[in-house]
Amino acid sequence: MACTQELNGLPVINGCPGSDEIFFVANAIGGSGAGGYGWRKWSDIKNCIVGTVVPPYIGVVDRGNPGDPVSGTGIFQDNSLIGLGATNNGDIQMVIDEVLMSTFGLNASFVYDPILGEVDISPNTFQPGSGVFIDRNQ
Repeated sequence: MACTQELNGLPVINGCPGSDEIFFVANAIGGSGAGGYGWRKWSDIKNCIVGTVVPPYIGVVDRGNPGDPVSGTGIFQDNSLIGLGATNNGDIQMVIDEVLMSTFGLNASFVYDPILGEVDISPNTFQPGSGVFIDRNQ
């Protein structure tokens, strides 16, 4: 109880923490005692968060890189797209030439296969030089 009383008197600090700030943690791997208590530096927490963000898929039609869409076709596949939407019932969004498209809702505009990492915009086709952007954190 004494710890609870002491914590109640502390201010709530808003905003982003500085790199040298530390946090009190519980149930931490490597923590001390039954509660797994310890201190963790903000810089370590920030590095863990940044390390979990996956860069987007960026393709250019006919650029020639592996996984780039090919003009005149409506389907392309890239292994980096496998498994997207796992937390969203397989629903994802992508942008082609600044037009937002999605696999869900009344106006679903493409089909996505999460097992193959395949995108199908048929009956439409990819146009030469078009840009394709897919956030792989969805």
